[in-house]
Amino acid sequence: MDCSIAGREISSGRPVTIHLLAGGYGAENQTLFQRIAELPHEYRVCFLETGEYQGIPYVVTDVIGKMPLREWMGVIERKRAERTAPDELTRVRVWKIPTWVQSGQGHAPEAPAAPPPGPPPSTEVEDEFSRMLGTHTPPAPEPAAPPPPP
Repeated sequence: MDCSIAGREISSGRPVTIHLLAGGYGAENQTLFQRIAELPHEYRVCFLETGEYQGIPYVVTDVIGKMPLREWMGVIERKRAERTAPDELTRVRVWKIPTWVQSGQGHAPEAPAAPPPGPPPSTEVEDEFSRMLGTHTPPAPEPAAPPPPP
C-alpha cells in the first residue's frame, strides 16, 4: 500500500506531499510513472519530482489533501478527458453544399442592399466612461450676438 507524507520543500518552504510507492519498480508503478509523463504540462506542474530513495520509488506533488496519489491521478485523467471530449464546435458534421455551388455558378448570389444608416449618435450625451475619466467634451458654446454699434 502506498504511503503519503506531508512535507516541506527546503528551498522555498512551501508545503508538499511525498508519495512513497509500495512494490518498488513493479509494472503498476512503471505504469503510474508513464501516466505522469504523458500528462500535458498544465497538469504535470503539480508533480514536482519523481525518484527513488533506498529502493523505494516516490513522487513529490503539491499538497493534494488526503487523497491517495493513484486516486488523484484518476481525477486528473477524468478532468483531462472531459476537456478533450468533443463539444458542439469540434463535433464532425455533414454540411449541405449551397445550390449555387452545385449548379456551377462559381459565385454567391448578390446580397440584399444594406439599409441606409440611421442618424449619427448624439455627441451631447455623456457616457459612463467619459464621466469616470473626466474626458467629456463640453458642447460647443452658442454663437454670441454681435456687439452693439457705438
